[in-house]
Amino acid sequence: MYLIDSWGQRIPAVSGGASPTFSGSLALSFSLPSDVAPGTYTIAVRLSDQAGKSSPFGFPNGTPMPGGPVTLTVA
Repeated sequence: MYLIDSWGQRIPAVSGGASPTFSGSLALSFSLPSDVAPGTYTIAVRLSDQAGKSSPFGFPNGTPMPGGPVTLTVA
C-alpha cells in the first residue's frame, strides 16, 4: 500500500500478504512513516496473486480505486 501526495509522489506505507486460501474482506492497519508531512493523501494498492500477476488501483494515471478514491488526512 502506498500513500500518494499532492505531487503524485509514492510513499510506501505497508506491504504484506494474506494466506493462499484467503477469501472475503481484507482489513489493514498501519503506522504512518515518520517522514509523512501534514496534508491529504490518496491511498493506492497493488494486489498480486501467486502466479505473479498484479493489479494496481489508485495510482496516478492508472486504474481508479473501486468505489472512488480513498483518502487519508494527516494533521
